[in-house]
Amino acid sequence: MEGRKSRSLSWTLPLWYAFFGACHEFAHLLTAVILGLGRDVWVEGITTVLGRALIERHCVLPGLEDSNASDFNVGVVRHIGWFFSVLLAFGVARTAIPTSKEVRFASFVTALEALSTDLFSLNVLPILTKINSSGSISSVLFCGNFGIILLHQAWLSDNGKSAMDILERMIKVTMMRGAQSGGVVTFQPLKNSLRGMRSRVVNKKRTDLSVLVRKEVERDAIRSVSRPFPESFVQSFSGHTRFATSSKASLDGTHPHLWTPASNRRLYNFSVRRSGPHQYMPETTKVENYITHNGDFDFYIVNGQTFDLEVIQKWLPVVTGFPMPSSVDSCAVAGVIDLLRTQGCFGLSARCAICFGLSTSKMEEELFSFPTYEQFEQIGLVFEEAMDVMLQTTTFSTLCDDPNMRHSFSLCVLSKLKPHRVSLLQPIQRYICDEEEGGANLLSFCLCTINAFFDNDLLMATTTFLKNAKGSFGLCVTSSIDAHRQICLAARGQT
Repeated sequence: MEGRKSRSLSWTLPLWYAFFGACHEFAHLLTAVILGLGRDVWVEGITTVLGRALIERHCVLPGLEDSNASDFNVGVVRHIGWFFSVLLAFGVARTAIPTSKEVRFASFVTALEALSTDLFSLNVLPILTKINSSGSISSVLFCGNFGIILLHQAWLSDNGKSAMDILERMIKVTMMRGAQSGGVVTFQPLKNSLRGMRSRVVNKKRTDLSVLVRKEVERDAIRSVSRPFPESFVQSFSGHTRFATSSKASLDGTHPHLWTPASNRRLYNFSVRRSGPHQYMPETTKVENYITHNGDFDFYIVNGQTFDLEVIQKWLPVVTGFPMPSSVDSCAVAGVIDLLRTQGCFGLSARCAICFGLSTSKMEEELFSFPTYEQFEQIGLVFEEAMDVMLQTTTFSTLCDDPNMRHSFSLCVLSKLKPHRVSLLQPIQRYICDEEEGGANLLSFCLCTINAFFDNDLLMATTTFLKNAKGSFGLCVTSSIDAHRQICLAARGQT
């Protein structure tokens, strides 16, 4: 009888384990509510919240992502969990009321898990479940970015159902950090370029965002395109779900963001290395860059000077030639990426040099005029002419990889630009005339443009942005130039 009683008592262990885990999660929840960070805690319904606390042993607190949530308050919400669980375990061990070994063991294990996750930020699995336990911050904060990369077109052989099933499940997960709106971008191969296909929706009161986004993607990017794509084509779907913390949910504020609409650019294809002086020729290609961003974009540094978001948003329409598509901060990230992603295009590279590369570069709040892209493209034609001359005596690879050859290239460009100082260079004169003769600054402009032409692929653009941007960033960056071979994912200041 005693043995039977002992075995029956052992079945209470999972119940006590769930109980102490739920107590831990409610310590997080209650503290967040007291500190004013309890926004939308119950939006999914009390049953879902209770079930998540009891079974999955974590809680979702969207209020922690509010821009006005101080680091101190977020830290209090995080550390209250382990403090409460340790205190509870100590109380169970020291109480005068007789308690079973299952109660003591469950409280002790929960306290250990809380210490490992909340205090030390370790991903420790609990005994009875495969879900991160005890409300660690990694379980509290969710990034809104998601996506899939299809390495083979077989994933779309069933009209995309297999891929869309996965995408929908991903959206359901990211909806835990916000489900007011969402979107996805993918790319379709054309003759000599890729075309971006963006699908965005704003959720309604009684609709499922994951279902809405899936339907939009299926309509825009699956059923409406001609297939099959080339077997070697690697297709990606990049998306984001959003909770509007600083503005109301709207379609223009929904990710993915695009600042400059698809625009024709004279572009050298860097994806295939060729040999011979005439193998590298520019083609007119439509270029469009998309980003998804979780976090806050607050400042950007140029030449050691820090510019806030308001200045950036006023400056970008002038230098890009396109109005601000949305007032949300993430859209400005797309605008800066447009200026930085320049590899293979001399017109874009010349603009990048003026915006970021010279000692005179800065983000001007009261900038009312700026060279048009057509004027930069005319300057770029001189660089193309000079490169043709250089390729008569060297290879493209050497020109790309050898710093000395780049310097020779810049001198060649300089000799061809000087006769056009009055006409061709007039639009950028204010940026290159600070020194007495202007020659040194003009040479710097030539070299900076050449470096941007060879170096500023998607990875360099993303790296440069994060180096100079201030804020918190969970980023996904894609471009119609690179989408078949490159996608950039980056995070900083994200948990």
